[in-house]
Amino acid sequence: MRILQVVPALEAGGVTKGTLEITAALIAAGAEAHIACDGGAFAAEAARLGAILHPIPAAKKGLLAYFKCRARLGAIIKAHSIDIVHARSRFPAWPAHAAARGRSVPFVTTYHGSYGGMNWAPKRFYNSIMARGDRVIAISDFIARYIQQHHPQCDKKHIINIPRGVDPNKYDINHSIEHNQGLWHKWSVENHHFLFVLPGRLTRWKGHTDALLALALILPEHPEARLLFIGDAQGRSDYTAELRGLAGRLGVAHAVLFAPPSADMNAVYAAADCILVPSTKPEAFGRVPIEAGAAGRLVIASGHGGAAETVRDGVTGLHHVPRDPCSLAHAMHRALTMPPSERQTMGDAARQHVITCYTIAQMQQRTLDVYRSLLREPRQPARENP
Repeated sequence: MRILQVVPALEAGGVTKGTLEITAALIAAGAEAHIACDGGAFAAEAARLGAILHPIPAAKKGLLAYFKCRARLGAIIKAHSIDIVHARSRFPAWPAHAAARGRSVPFVTTYHGSYGGMNWAPKRFYNSIMARGDRVIAISDFIARYIQQHHPQCDKKHIINIPRGVDPNKYDINHSIEHNQGLWHKWSVENHHFLFVLPGRLTRWKGHTDALLALALILPEHPEARLLFIGDAQGRSDYTAELRGLAGRLGVAHAVLFAPPSADMNAVYAAADCILVPSTKPEAFGRVPIEAGAAGRLVIASGHGGAAETVRDGVTGLHHVPRDPCSLAHAMHRALTMPPSERQTMGDAARQHVITCYTIAQMQQRTLDVYRSLLREPRQPARENP
């Protein structure tokens, strides 16, 4: 089995993570893993895993890049007898689709996001390439419904829901207080504090403002509450200053902490009492809830998008109404007043939910099953593109 994955570039993000995870699964299964992309920070990691890399100008957009990519991909498919082409991003998916059809090779897409511009016909057409696969992998039930709503031409039976996953073994739920004290000291958190952590890059739709407004509502009754924002500002110094200014005006600055991204999120989750995911826009999937769940932590998440599936309200975590600080404050108050044994029960249920439904191994196996099912189907003779 020879699979060609096509992405713009192997840079940080969910698309690259999925590409590398499937590469590892292909190599482990004795298959050939090919990746066509425009380099990237994780290209060396892909090569280390055993991928065969093919440079194409997929990180650039425009007609010239399209024709260059199509010609190059067609040559790769022919030279390496590629069995399936798997595209994970819109622009390179167009030449990948043309090249695959030109060689009568099955074409697979992974629909990674709820792309914008669906009310504008040209943008809707541009996005539609991700629904033109012989199989269209949706990364959540939310995305599967989104595809059916916005791409009615996509045969429902071709949409396969394969959620993203984590390795539960990487998350230790038995960290001691002594283990956490180093981080608490670094963040100026005391043992008696109740620590809410909002992981993720500092961008507006992640819900930092709602979290601050909710904190202001609960702090008079719960002065032990602390809120940590941990993530990369990605150059958004104005937004960081805006958050600090809002915290000051609300009178909660003393209870708000900022920290840079951590390479050891297991330790971050272990040091937290509760994880917040108050995204104002529905996330296509969102890895934080399943990472925190694997670590046995209670998660409070907006009740929309992928989080509505990964967090089971009242069982593995709590939902709140999106973009509603009062609803978020109510959920935070519930977490603060919940007996530790109940939080532990929810955390244990969250970990079991992840193990049952959201592991990398399951995602890898189901994706390989998609490839194998396509290879069993009859194929039409190749037709070269003009």
